Amino acid sequence: MATLSIAVGMARTLLNDDVGNKWPDALLIPKAQVAHRQLQSELALSSIPVTKEQTTTLTVTAGAVNLGLSQPTDMIEPIELKERDVGASDDSWVPMSEVQFLPSIVKDTTLVYWAWYAQKVNFVGATTNRQVFLRYLKTLTVPTAMGDDLGFPMAENFIGPQIAYIATGDVRFGDAAQTALSNLIRTHVKGMQGMPRRRLPYRFRGLRRVG
Repeated sequence: MATLSIAVGMARTLLNDDVGNKWPDALLIPKAQVAHRQLQSELALSSIPVTKEQTTTLTVTAGAVNLGLSQPTDMIEPIELKERDVGASDDSWVPMSEVQFLPSIVKDTTLVYWAWYAQKVNFVGATTNRQVFLRYLKTLTVPTAMGDDLGFPMAENFIGPQIAYIATGDVRFGDAAQTALSNLIRTHVKGMQGMPRRRLPYRFRGLRRVG
């Protein structure tokens, strides 16, 4: 298990401060959290499986135009929705159609369409209660304590040098972090070759420290 303490320890070694006299935990943990969020963005862009999640069966009440409180709080972006009659069998799921903007149509007994905007999964609404199933890209839990899991195998190989880069602005650390990131992505994408992947519309560019 890759923990925050391992990544911070790697950063201290790169900074020639293994004891932590110059770079104590209180200074490095916030930088580690920045690096962790940067890593999450890159993992999501490549649709790495650790960023994928699916819900249990959710109920959309008649007339509802979004998921309301049922929408996952860790969702970055939805991937796919299916719907069925309330209480129907598991082989009754019907794929819903994603649209950029919801059509101006009269509500029917099924939802049919969904659109992602204003950070919500939106519907025209249905005249009956519906059950939906959602697959989505999710965020990982940002570590706060030294024993916390980073949530991704070998994540410390990127986060360690990236902490050092954020702390000092030394491009050698930044280059080491970029190399580690490339290797991580390649390793985990290797088994996904030929599979369709949905990419996010905006690519994060914040791997290098500003200022």
